[in-house]
Amino acid sequence: CFYILFYMNLIEMYSTTVTESNITLDTYKQLYSKHKKTLLCSCSTITIRYENFISNNITNHPICSSILMKSEWMFALYFKEASQYGVWDFRTTAYSQFKLLSSFCSFSKEIISQTQNEINNNELITLHLLSFEQFQTEVNERIEYFKNSSASRMITFLNYLKNTNNKHYFVSALNTNLVVQTGYYEQNGDRYFKAREVKYDDAEDGMTCNEDSLITRVVLNPLPYQSIPYSIRHQIKSLPNSIIVNGFLTGCTPLEALLQSKLDCLYEVKCLQLLVNYFPKLTEVWIK
Repeated sequence: CFYILFYMNLIEMYSTTVTESNITLDTYKQLYSKHKKTLLCSCSTITIRYENFISNNITNHPICSSILMKSEWMFALYFKEASQYGVWDFRTTAYSQFKLLSSFCSFSKEIISQTQNEINNNELITLHLLSFEQFQTEVNERIEYFKNSSASRMITFLNYLKNTNNKHYFVSALNTNLVVQTGYYEQNGDRYFKAREVKYDDAEDGMTCNEDSLITRVVLNPLPYQSIPYSIRHQIKSLPNSIIVNGFLTGCTPLEALLQSKLDCLYEVKCLQLLVNYFPKLTEVWIK
């Protein structure tokens, strides 16, 4: 036992540094496969901007690059008497919702552009040559950070809009959360002003926009707005014989309704034809 212990104490480990010159990529790969834990390859340039070695492939939502976001389409959806149709009718909110949708598309493109610039101007800094796996991991993590940051900016902005609407209870000009009526008293001719908050239906204890975020499917009704009684214009519940516009919702504010809409109608030929029937100016847009 004494001999074995003594012999082991005489053994010492030595490390040596081997320098290779005229390194090619293939040579580096071979060396890395054998000495990945100890291999060091100093860089003559320690920083490089991402724009020099990455490319971006940006895909926008098809709606954002379609005719639906053009000013001609918006104009064709506009009705001067939009607020007279009732909360449930798409003619009341279509123009405003598409304007909002267009704004969201523009805002998202702006954020994407900013994110691209941030990525391109970001620098990869390293004193030693990275393996392909190390390089890929570091770059992917950095790009993922920028992507999450851009998504967070969009969500923060939307939450700000929602909270502002909810806390301050802004009155919609479309009469979707408060219906305003003016007129004259028959007895003395004095002018009167009435305001009624929008409810789901005519029930006394029904849900109201003041207390709830009312959302329902949007429809198109064949009745002209002149024949719709004022007494039911402050209700979100739609009239009988109405035609549902698939994927679109309506509610106390166009924003809340749009954020929950799936926009199915825009992918269905039959539904698009329905819009043309109720928004005659759209015919001119299709012709162009």
